[in-house]
Amino acid sequence: MSITNDSDYIEKAKEILESAKKRVIRSINHVMVFAYYELGRLIVEEEQKGEIRAQYSKQTIKQLSSQLTEVYGRGYSARNLEQMRKFYLVYSKSQTLSAELQNTDFQLSWSHYLILIRMSNDNERTFYELESKSNRWSVRELKRQFDSALYERLALSSDKKSV
Repeated sequence: MSITNDSDYIEKAKEILESAKKRVIRSINHVMVFAYYELGRLIVEEEQKGEIRAQYSKQTIKQLSSQLTEVYGRGYSARNLEQMRKFYLVYSKSQTLSAELQNTDFQLSWSHYLILIRMSNDNERTFYELESKSNRWSVRELKRQFDSALYERLALSSDKKSV
């Protein structure tokens, strides 16, 4: 049995492990974003209690926050749970079952969605979400593009390719 010092061999081994590590992180992120969506749904359903309109109560969220923080630690503050609630409300607006199933295929990070749910214009939010996915924008890049009003500039521009 011989031990090789071939640097290509070692680099390939490192690449395999790094690739696997990135896939694991993406999987965890995907599952957690979906869990936050489901927590948002649970909060909305609890608030509505079968009624058509919600009788929103901050007490519901405060109580849930206290219980989840006790069991799971940080990350479940009332503010975070309110963001999960809003996330569900924004992304559950779909009219059809197929659209609803597509909405649960969250491909961006939670930090991306925190920026996206602040956008009141549905078309603008969809634009930035699609651009983030297709161009693999980091959260910083999404924020930079939003702050530079890319959507508005494209909407107003007659030369969309150069923008």
